[in-house]
Amino acid sequence: MVKLNIEIDAGLLDAQIDRLQGWVKDGSLALEAANRIANIAGRSFARRESPDGIAWEPLLPETVAAKQKAGYPDPSRPLYGSGHMQRSLTIESAGDTATVGLNAVAGVKEYPYPASHQFGAPKRNIPARPFLPIDARGELYEGVRLQIEADLRGMIRTWLNSPL
Repeated sequence: MVKLNIEIDAGLLDAQIDRLQGWVKDGSLALEAANRIANIAGRSFARRESPDGIAWEPLLPETVAAKQKAGYPDPSRPLYGSGHMQRSLTIESAGDTATVGLNAVAGVKEYPYPASHQFGAPKRNIPARPFLPIDARGELYEGVRLQIEADLRGMIRTWLNSPL
């Protein structure tokens, strides 16, 4: 009769589980996902297209003329005047949660103009020019969500395979 003894080092497994829980609790994974979403928004602004690659509608001639009169450096560039909206892109994290958003507002009534540009404002004659990979319900685009999940799984595998 052949007898085989197998020993499992539960201490190593426990240490890796603790390590993974630490990354979740300290916000490392949530912050990584938020950074990826912010990078997508940055690319949208730079490329003048939605996160899924659809070119933004050009500005109306009267909008370009108003931006020229105001002295903006690139008056035909959609979603860019002084750069305030792009600079207002923020990432906040607390514990296992991270949030990506824009805190730009305009005027005395603090009109939240990034939302008007993201989703459009027909009454104001503003077409949708999405820059965040979210739909009208605030849900991530499916492809972006799946890619971020795959990236995070890869990071977790790498982290777990690194020395403790």
